[in-house]
Amino acid sequence: MRNGKDITQQNNAKYMAKESAVKRAEVIVSTSIAAASGYLKDYSFTNVLIDEASQAHELSCLVPIMHGCEQLVLVGDHCQLPPSISSEAAKSDGLDVSLYDRLVKKGVPCFLLDTQYRMHPKIAEFSSDAFYAGRVKNGVPASDRPTLRGINWPVPGCGVVFINRGIQWGGEKSDGVSKSNEDEANLVATVVRDVLAQGEIGINDIGVISPYSAQVRLLRRKLSMYRNQGRGGGGGGGGGGYSPMPNGPMGSRGPSPMPMQNNNNNNNNNYGGNNNYGNNNNNNYNQGGYGGGGGYNQGGGYGGFAPTPEPPAENLEISSVDGFQGREKKLIIFSAVRCNSNNSVGFLADWRRINVAITRAQQGLVFIGDATTLMNDRRSLKPYLDYCLENGFIDGVAASPGSYDKAATQALAEPTNIG
Repeated sequence: MRNGKDITQQNNAKYMAKESAVKRAEVIVSTSIAAASGYLKDYSFTNVLIDEASQAHELSCLVPIMHGCEQLVLVGDHCQLPPSISSEAAKSDGLDVSLYDRLVKKGVPCFLLDTQYRMHPKIAEFSSDAFYAGRVKNGVPASDRPTLRGINWPVPGCGVVFINRGIQWGGEKSDGVSKSNEDEANLVATVVRDVLAQGEIGINDIGVISPYSAQVRLLRRKLSMYRNQGRGGGGGGGGGGYSPMPNGPMGSRGPSPMPMQNNNNNNNNNYGGNNNYGNNNNNNYNQGGYGGGGGYNQGGGYGGFAPTPEPPAENLEISSVDGFQGREKKLIIFSAVRCNSNNSVGFLADWRRINVAITRAQQGLVFIGDATTLMNDRRSLKPYLDYCLENGFIDGVAASPGSYDKAATQALAEPTNIG
């Protein structure tokens, strides 16, 4: 058994070894707070680079700067979500503003890295228009981001679909101070199942995002249920369908939605339509399994069981928009949740949250929401719906040329956003 003296000597040796490594290093990587603690507290740093600076609290950024900084580089994107502050009093005092954002607003020039290498160009296009005035270019061709099997993409070769789910499907529910939408959660579970059944990508390649914590909890429960269920019986056409939940993932939906008219600027754009996701065109998800007949599933129902067992659901990342910032997946499924008779979008009106949500996907973006509610946000969601309508990305609705005003959308971007 070692005595106290041996332990102290060992700890001292470790400390000296680490301190020696720090002295020899040309670059030190740490969190901003750690720059003033432990081995680093007595060192000066003349050159400081802070990554994800637009998400960092201003006070935390001051910590490394105070250690003799002569040159400072802040790397971030103030067009995405700011630091998370839970205290309303702190927010009222301006503590939710990052140092990056404050300097930009004070006129310090920022430099735009203007080429994106993550997304299919059509996934990236609206974000570039609406938040960066069209300045962001594509460094990856569409051919390098092929569409994923298992989803009926409205436009071949373009992995974008908006699925319109109106209030007639159930709408949102209050859950404390948060919101949930069971219909959207069921549809997310269906999309996940159908994509995994193709065997093209794994569950770790899929991200499920929602802005509301109650919806995140609901999605986790739904997907856990579907993982633990056995194979269902008797789907028509496909034979031996798969029923992840007692009445199938979608169940019996009742009447088809009425087409929703977009009356803004007298365009009368139709975001509704007899789409493939649960309306009355014989493509419904029926009780007892998944039937064939085209529509949502490409080429009819699945024959028999899925080719391989699904990986554990805990490997499927399901998170809030805030929690997914800085992440990416091959496929992103976004549940917007808001669906109400008051047409209230809540904090979805924060355009930075929308920017994060629609720019996480590499190959495929499935956006599920109620167009009637969402179109009341004129800063980002209404233009995004127009963009989808123009390009034919709304499930079950034909493309409508002239619906999207590209120049007007680019004019929405603040000059300080684009360097």
